[in-house]
Amino acid sequence: MAYLDPYWLKYRHFNMAHDRNCDRKVAALAIGMFVALIFAFFLTISAWASPFLVCDPPPSGEPVEYYEIDGLPAPYTGKNIARDESGKYGFKFDLAQLAVGGPWTLTARACHSVWGCSEDSAPYVLLRPPRIGKIVGTIQLVR
Repeated sequence: MAYLDPYWLKYRHFNMAHDRNCDRKVAALAIGMFVALIFAFFLTISAWASPFLVCDPPPSGEPVEYYEIDGLPAPYTGKNIARDESGKYGFKFDLAQLAVGGPWTLTARACHSVWGCSEDSAPYVLLRPPRIGKIVGTIQLVR
């Protein structure tokens, strides 16, 4: 009897012939998606590696056009620093190339091309410590 064909009864809920490689294809797709998510996670984290100097955003309605920072070491100039595009900070200044050393005492001012600059902010002391070297010691398992 063709109606009671065991292959048809086993896969009748698919309404089509069952692909015998379907399980392998689904597993390969799941593994590929997992690897892609892990890669995207580490790619995102690496974008936050640089140290930034930030300040609070100005009160709403204040016409701040740019900022100035005094006390920065070379090669930084600290003049005409643009406002932060996101609006989360007043400015966001990248300190990735800052040499090891310090301390440097920094002050900032908010400026407008017509009205001039504000008073200096409270001083901020910046210190860039050296990286931690090779840790001396042994690693072992203990019961």
